[in-house]
Amino acid sequence: MNNLRFSMVSNELGAGHPRSALFSMVVAVISGFLMGLVFSLILMITRDHVEPVLSGVAVGAGWQRVVAYVNLACYYILGIPLGLILAFKFDLGTKMIYKTNWNTEVSVVEDRIMRWGGDTKS
Repeated sequence: MNNLRFSMVSNELGAGHPRSALFSMVVAVISGFLMGLVFSLILMITRDHVEPVLSGVAVGAGWQRVVAYVNLACYYILGIPLGLILAFKFDLGTKMIYKTNWNTEVSVVEDRIMRWGGDTKS
């Protein structure tokens, strides 16, 4: 659903509608937050009845120590370094969306469309 909303942002930018792009971005962020909140609440409420399958199997087999090591390794050895590399080495860090000038973004999109031989009139 959020991918659809984010594609709406690009569609609105391409159409030259900065306010609609901003609205689409706000809807995507709020809906993503609400879905995450709802699913988190469901998992917290049903925590005694619902368990992730693979870690549940491992814990049931008495491999709690292995599960703990795998979780730590995935987070500290893989997750954090990968996040840092993607953020700083490949310049994929976070961008402050709330500071985005949507009128400027529309101009950038129109320039790209013109450069690639498209029509900016809709």
